[in-house]
Amino acid sequence: MSENSLLTEIRSFINQERKNKFSLASPHITPAKRQHLQKMLDAGCLKSRFLFLPFDHGIEHGPSDFLKNLQSADPEFQLALAKEGKFSGIVLHIGLAEKYWQKPQYKNYLPLLLKLNGKSNIVPDDDALSTLTGTVEDAQKLGADAVGYTLYVGSPRQDEDFLQLLEVRQAAQEAELPLVIWAYPRGKYAEEAGGKDCFALVAYAARLAHELGADITKINAPKPPKDGKYDEKGKFKNYNQLLDLTQEEQLKWAVVNAGTTGVLVSGGSKLSDEDLLNKVGMAVEAGVDGIIFGRNMWQRKYDDALNITLRVKKTLSR
Repeated sequence: MSENSLLTEIRSFINQERKNKFSLASPHITPAKRQHLQKMLDAGCLKSRFLFLPFDHGIEHGPSDFLKNLQSADPEFQLALAKEGKFSGIVLHIGLAEKYWQKPQYKNYLPLLLKLNGKSNIVPDDDALSTLTGTVEDAQKLGADAVGYTLYVGSPRQDEDFLQLLEVRQAAQEAELPLVIWAYPRGKYAEEAGGKDCFALVAYAARLAHELGADITKINAPKPPKDGKYDEKGKFKNYNQLLDLTQEEQLKWAVVNAGTTGVLVSGGSKLSDEDLLNKVGMAVEAGVDGIIFGRNMWQRKYDDALNITLRVKKTLSR
């Protein structure tokens, strides 16, 4: 297939009406899972999209993330924002969930997505593995509505990661709790292939999450390969024919590859208001099922964070 014909064909394909996409009516979603997912949708006051506030950064990045807004070091800042801003849920590790979220003023109004694994950023990503920090049983005891797991796609420790995820998936399935997979390309091989957020690997990550049993996956917005193109002798050389795709088109291809798995787009580092809203609009046009923004919300002062939350929700409602 020639370069121009592949580019033309994929543009036509990703703009077709999708037959298979995320839906609470899908037969693989059990009634109990459907109830949890509907509860989170209702909490966010959005008919068909999610808006989550993650606060796992104390483990993943450390206190340096709190320096842009010192008040954000106190988890009650995020909990109050998520409650008042009517987020679909908040993402916490076991310690913060037990010590803060269980307070009635939060637990009775704000769904919890319990993150079950994590790692510090002190350790290099060359051989990345996010080890277990909690269990599905913990989530059940707390009354969480979903569990989250980070999968490092392409890491040299992928075999350990897959087996660890297998245990989590089986337990979540038995408990009938939705499983959200953070599907992140990481490790030395991901860097060699084009970089952790390159289009080829983001699409691959979405597909892996789909095939490994996620109900919803969190992915990053795709970017061009590190060197402007993929290795002509490498595994992703065919993607050189698609370098002219826009970011929205690239994200559409990732969404298509996620099939009936829901797709959330990550916010990443803090953006300006304009850039943030443009990112949300692009993601909506690409067909995502929601947004999961952390630093882009709580690194702002409270009133500013609440204001941008409302503007994001307006865009998600389109």
